[in-house]
Amino acid sequence: MPNTCRIDQHDRLALAMQASLSASGRRKLRVCGQDEQFPNDSFMCVQDSHGCESGAHACSGLLGRFNGLTVAVIACRYDEVAYPGTATVPGRLLYHGEEEGYGPQHDGSAHAEELLGWCRAHQAHSLYYDQGEFATFFHKLTPATQALYLTVPSIYEWTLIRSLFLQSNHMTDAAGAVAHLATVRAQNPSDFRTLLHSADLRAARAPELYEAMAEAELTLHLQEMYTASILAELWEIEDDDMCDCLKGRPDIRTWLVLRYAYSLSGGFTYSDDFFAYLRQSFVLGDQDILEILLSSEAPKNTLSLDQYYVGLMWYDLLGNDDANLRATYQEAAENEPKVRDAVIADPDIYAKLVELGEIGAIPPGEESGYSPSDSDC
Repeated sequence: MPNTCRIDQHDRLALAMQASLSASGRRKLRVCGQDEQFPNDSFMCVQDSHGCESGAHACSGLLGRFNGLTVAVIACRYDEVAYPGTATVPGRLLYHGEEEGYGPQHDGSAHAEELLGWCRAHQAHSLYYDQGEFATFFHKLTPATQALYLTVPSIYEWTLIRSLFLQSNHMTDAAGAVAHLATVRAQNPSDFRTLLHSADLRAARAPELYEAMAEAELTLHLQEMYTASILAELWEIEDDDMCDCLKGRPDIRTWLVLRYAYSLSGGFTYSDDFFAYLRQSFVLGDQDILEILLSSEAPKNTLSLDQYYVGLMWYDLLGNDDANLRATYQEAAENEPKVRDAVIADPDIYAKLVELGEIGAIPPGEESGYSPSDSDC
């Protein structure tokens, strides 16, 4: 904004400009003027007098010419810390056409690598977008030159990550990310490993993304979640702190439980092994795992009818839900005798049913030929 001030060796504006010049390593500060007396493209100080170093300007610059006079100065200030701007690519890195030495005839890949490194350091937020400086540069190249540059590992990796980010809206579309990574894995396992270990992809991964990817696999790619999980590939290379952070998230926990149950039961084909996992979860008091296993279609269908009812009643026991346990038992009792016998053969369920009065004083073994003492439970 305009300020009326006297310029002398003690002026704060002059001192600030001098400090700015010193910090930047430049010796002259160019300013904009408005008339012949204050011409455009002038310098505040040109350092052609002995007093410039000490601030007593007698030079031909503006500080010397207007020394002691009152002038109006418009100073445009910008807080680059609070409002960081987009850095400008140095002129030496600008693309001027392949005739300038960026084509295959001169192998300008060193220039391209330098530009990519500069963009990564100064324009990381736009590195993989069309408006990014490197994308603009790369797409101006002829197909032959692009093919040459793709032999450079850093540039090739940039194209891989850029493709993934475009397909997944910069890793905000979890389903898109899962689908694209699965395609790359099928077509080129080497490219897939490059993507998994990319520092830029690691930086884009967050707990929210993992949970969204788990949801995508559970709802859109269920079979892949069991047999060819992209999320599992990422999980294997993640650090322990990240894994610990993720385990408490609902979708991640469901995903982990179902994958573990799948591996234990031979792909949900061995009901006894799966039932053993249910029993272990009950003994450990983990009602959440029971809920996941008993409410998911694939694992639930692995159990026999009697195993399923026992699991439901274990769940009710852990939740202290006497009313629902009564209802489940009565429903089980209406089924074939095998189901009822299996339910009351479990000692914990049997004891609770006696406590609730659902089973009388006569030992249930005398009615059904099945005694709690005969149970494997």
